Amino acid sequence: MSAGMTPHEYAARQILPNLRGLLAWRLRGRGLGQYGIAKLLGVSQPMVHRYLSKDQGYYYTRLLAEVGDEDILDDAVDRAVRLLEAGAEDALWLLVNELTLKSRFCRGREEQCRAVLCPAGSDLHMEVYRAVLEELLSTPCLESVVPEVGSNLAYSPAPRLPRGRIIALNGRILRGSQGVIAAGAPEPGGSRHTAGALEALSRLNQRLRWAVALKLSRPVEEALDRLAIPRVTLEAPSGGGLPPDSTLAAAVEEPAPGREGVVYLAASSAGELLEAVRRISGLACRGEDS
Repeated sequence: MSAGMTPHEYAARQILPNLRGLLAWRLRGRGLGQYGIAKLLGVSQPMVHRYLSKDQGYYYTRLLAEVGDEDILDDAVDRAVRLLEAGAEDALWLLVNELTLKSRFCRGREEQCRAVLCPAGSDLHMEVYRAVLEELLSTPCLESVVPEVGSNLAYSPAPRLPRGRIIALNGRILRGSQGVIAAGAPEPGGSRHTAGALEALSRLNQRLRWAVALKLSRPVEEALDRLAIPRVTLEAPSGGGLPPDSTLAAAVEEPAPGREGVVYLAASSAGELLEAVRRISGLACRGEDS
């Protein structure tokens, strides 16, 4: 099954989903609900539900077949649980790389794998971004909340980064005949508007690290109200109405002549953002909480 794959493709298809599935079970065993697990794993709540629909032995067996050593696997999983509970969600990707380097796929070609899978920080952050973007694009009814001019996804690898260091698409997320697609590639400074909104919001709350642009419409505003997501106006952002410990916030860019109104939804984690977008899209598309 791994023939013809690159190390990154192998890690994304064979290691990451099985590790997430196993971690979902371990975190559930530590008392976390599906929503909390989704926040830590950087996926949506329905994805966690799908992970938990299979027995944890399924994921352990598949990972062990790739890694081949119970001690290595158990140690990596234990460290992943501790790091996730401590809020170091990006560390999960380092452990994915570590397990891939020790897998049967890389056995006998360690140097070639290491050159790819021990990336500089910026490369690792790009991996995180691409995985979250893929999950975002699979959100049901996402097209109902994408602005006419398109959307974007922005990620700040560290708190309060300037716009030029925030990762985003150098194109846009667009509505198409077959659903929603991403045009362009991720890069630091790839977005002016969405990254700028994230930069402004992170000044008010340094926990905010992810943002996505949604169209300003009555259904979206009603969804924000229903989910009790605090809002500020992008033209004059201030701390008023934005709790400093909030994990979700929105900045509203009002419509103007020749400019569509936009809501920039920001979150402290990828999982939090994906879950909020899923719920807002569901409310906007079907008029009910999904």
